[in-house]
Amino acid sequence: MDPPPPAGPPLSLLEATHTFPGPYDFKAFGPGTEGFAIAVECAAVEIVGAERVTCRVRATRSGRKTCVSVTAVVERAEQVQEIYQRLTGVPGVFLIL
Repeated sequence: MDPPPPAGPPLSLLEATHTFPGPYDFKAFGPGTEGFAIAVECAAVEIVGAERVTCRVRATRSGRKTCVSVTAVVERAEQVQEIYQRLTGVPGVFLIL
């Protein structure tokens, strides 16, 4: 069985449109729980370390859904794909930008 394709944009596109090393923004949408926000943040921290990650959480008016915005300072395009891959495994995530 072949490995799954890389998550997120292709390496060639990332390298053509971003400067590495540098910041990269991710947005993950899911349930309005503290656990979801923590899991999204941890997905980036596991790849680049806590000192290179900042997060903002914005909930819908009802509080049932949340958008977690993560800025990670990445060294190379492959780290962007690694973070996307981790985000796809976060329980409850329904959209990643």
